[in-house]
Amino acid sequence: MTKEAYTGLGWASFRIYLIGSLAYMIMHWAWWKLELDELTAEKTAEIGRLETLAHQLLEDRVQPTTASVAATDPAASRSWLRRLWSRS
Repeated sequence: MTKEAYTGLGWASFRIYLIGSLAYMIMHWAWWKLELDELTAEKTAEIGRLETLAHQLLEDRVQPTTASVAATDPAASRSWLRRLWSRS
């Protein structure tokens, strides 16, 4: 074969490589975007669930403790500064 037979082959090969690389990068970006959206949704749902659980635990812990301490300890009605000062 002569050199004239290969002259158009270089440009065509470059275009195929360029189109293939571009298609790969677009699909790779789309895959990562979908993966990120899925992970973000999972983490947001988990954060919401944990925040709800934390609020429930704090409400359960604060309400009975305050009522029981106020009923049994007359010093509990004092301000927090006086309670802190009297301990030391």
